[in-house]
This record gives sequence, C-alpha cells and structure tokens, in this order.
Amino acid sequence: MTISQQYKSGDEGYTLLELLVAVAILALLSVPIAGSVKLGLDTWAFTHDTAERQERVLLVQEKVKQLLSQAYPLDTRRTVGVVEYPVDGTATEIEFSAPLLPSTNQNALFRIRLGLNDDALTLSYAPDFAYLDDSAVWQEEVLLEGVSSVDVRYFEGVDASQNPVWLSRWGPTAGELDLPEAISVDVTLDESDLEWVPLTVTTEIEERAFCRFLTSERECLVGASAE
Repeated sequence: MTISQQYKSGDEGYTLLELLVAVAILALLSVPIAGSVKLGLDTWAFTHDTAERQERVLLVQEKVKQLLSQAYPLDTRRTVGVVEYPVDGTATEIEFSAPLLPSTNQNALFRIRLGLNDDALTLSYAPDFAYLDDSAVWQEEVLLEGVSSVDVRYFEGVDASQNPVWLSRWGPTAGELDLPEAISVDVTLDESDLEWVPLTVTTEIEERAFCRFLTSERECLVGASAE
C-alpha cells in the first residue's frame, strides 16, 4: 500500500449513521441542561418579584409610621360649638390630624384616615381646616393591596399592677380627648410569602404644634389659641 492510499483511507470522515447518533446524544444531554436553566430563571424571577413586593410593604410601613408619629394634638374646642378629637379610632380604622409632609405651615395640616377598604390598606385625607364641612373633598390613595385584616390598638398606659393597657377604640366612643401614648398597627396580608412586621409608633410632639400643649396630660388646653 502506498503512502497516498494510506492518507486516502484515513480521510473518509464520519458516516451518516454516526452523525445521527451524535446528534441524538447531544439532544438527550441538552434536555436536563435546558430544564435546569429554565428552573434557575423562574426561581430568580419569583425571588425578584417577591423581594419587590416585600420592599413595597416596608415602604408602606415607613409611611404609616411617619404619619402616626406626627399625630397632631388639636385644641379640642378650636371650632365654636364643636368638640374635635385629635384621634378618632376603632380596631380597623384610625382618623387623626397630621402633616402629610414635614412643614411648619399650619395650612399643611390634614385630616387623615387609615384603614381597610375593599381588601386594601387605604389612606384618605382632606385639608384639616375643611374636613368638618360635609362638602369637603377627600382624596384617597391605595397603600397596599391584598390585605385581609387590619388591627389597630391604642396604648393608654399601665394599670395599678403595671400591666400595659391597650384599647381597641379611642376618641368619641371611648371619651378620650388626648393623644394615645402609642398606636399599634398590625396588617394581615393575603400572600403568605409577604410579611408585615407589627408596627408600634409613639406619638411625637414637635414645635409646629400650635396649641398650648400639656405634656403631662398629652392634650391641648381647652380654648387654647390656634395662632
């Protein structure tokens, strides 16, 4: 056999059957690889979506905390013939006066309602100077959807045995003209993968309060000036 004949016989390549077998093997190997890639992408997308929704819950909590901490100590008789309650609350809804944004301007004060409405945690507000008017327009904002329950509690203080006293009502129905020392808000969400950490907020009195505030009683003097 000559050298040219040896070269020729070694240069024949693969047969069609060998190529088909190789392609079949590659196809079989690619199935689990593709499945693993898809599973990884689906897991990443789910985790990313859950993280975004949980971040939304945390942002809402921070907003609720900010508003409640600035609950305003109203002069309960600043309007002639009307007793206004700084906080009017039940176990599922709370109404109070506070600035929507930090401000020293009295006109920046709003009457705010926070509670459960159509399976959502909603925030409604109207200018404080006009909310007693039946024609006042209340703006509404959906803070969080997919809410099954809202539980609001009001800290009155401690009893004779030094046990904390939390009430389910505050204001007209409870006869409380002052601010609660603290307010607790717990929200139950429909989705089990999201968590609302129970929120307890102490009310803070700042320099923009334009009433003669009694620190010991946590309320304004009756007839105090609103200047």
